Amino acid sequence: MNKTSFIGTYPPLVDHRGLLVRDESIDELRYNTIMPIGETPEELLIRLCTEAKGKKIWLDLKCRQLRVTEFAYQPFEFVTLNHPIQIDTPFILHAKFGQVGVHQVVDGRKLILSARPVELFGAGQPVNILDKSLKIKGFLTDQDRVFIAVAKTIGIHSYMLSFVEQEQDIVDILTLDPDAEIIAKIESRRGLQFVDEYYYKYVGRVRLMAACDDLYVNMRPDNLDILTALKQIIAADPTAIAASRILTSLETSDQLAMQDIMHLELLKQMGFVNFMLSDRLCFNQESCLEALMWLRRIKEIWNE
Repeated sequence: MNKTSFIGTYPPLVDHRGLLVRDESIDELRYNTIMPIGETPEELLIRLCTEAKGKKIWLDLKCRQLRVTEFAYQPFEFVTLNHPIQIDTPFILHAKFGQVGVHQVVDGRKLILSARPVELFGAGQPVNILDKSLKIKGFLTDQDRVFIAVAKTIGIHSYMLSFVEQEQDIVDILTLDPDAEIIAKIESRRGLQFVDEYYYKYVGRVRLMAACDDLYVNMRPDNLDILTALKQIIAADPTAIAASRILTSLETSDQLAMQDIMHLELLKQMGFVNFMLSDRLCFNQESCLEALMWLRRIKEIWNE
C-alpha cells in the first residue's frame, strides 16, 4: 500500500515556519515564487535549503498562470496582465471575488473593464479566462527563468509548473535544466488534453498535480466535470498529487468541517494518496498547528 504524503507550502518570513520542517507529517516543502521577498533569489534559495534541513523543496513557478500586474477599480480603466493574450471580445474575467466583463484588450496585456468590479484587482492576483478563443503568448515568465537559473547553481532541480497545457511546456523546462524534476499542474481543459495526448511520453519523469481550485473554475459551465478530470489525472499518474481546497475549513476555524473529511476520503477512494497544503493554510500559525495535528491523525489511520 502506498503511504500517504503531504507537501506543505513553506512561508519564508513567518515565525512558525520551522513547524513545517520539524513535523513528521510534512514530507516535502513547496515555495510559491510569486511571494514578494526582500532577498535576492540566490539569497532566498540558499536560506531555504538551510532551513529545510534535508526536506525536498519544490519551486512553484507561475508559468502560464494569468495574474494581474496593475489593478483598476473604475469601469473603463485598465487591468494589466502578466502575459499578452489574444482573444475575441467581449469576454468575462474570473477572479476570487467573482467575475467582471472585459470590453476590449489593448496591446495584448491591458484589459478595459466594462463594469466596476465588486473588489479591487490587487497586483499579483490570479485570474481565469474561460473563453475558448483565448491564446496566452509565452509560457515561462522572466521571474521563472531567473529562479531556474539560480536554482541550478545551488543544486535545486525540482519544479512545479502552473497551467501546463502543451508538450512544449515540458520541453522548455528540460532545455533550461536537463536535470529537472517536474510536477505538471493540471488546471484547465487544455491541461487535461495534454494529459490525454502527450503525458505518456513523460511517465516516470514528470508527475501530475490536480490543482483543484483553478481546475474546478475552468470546468465551467459544467462543474461536475471535475470528477471526470480527477479520475483522468490519477489514472494517468498513480503518484499524482491533489492540491488546493485541502482542509480549507481550518483557514477560518479551529474545527475541521465534515466536508473536508469527506473531500479527503473521496480523493483517497479515487486513488490519491499525495496531497499539497495551500498558502493560506500554512501561513497562519493557528491554522497551521491545527492542520498538522489532523495530518498526523490522517496518516496514522490511512497508513495502518
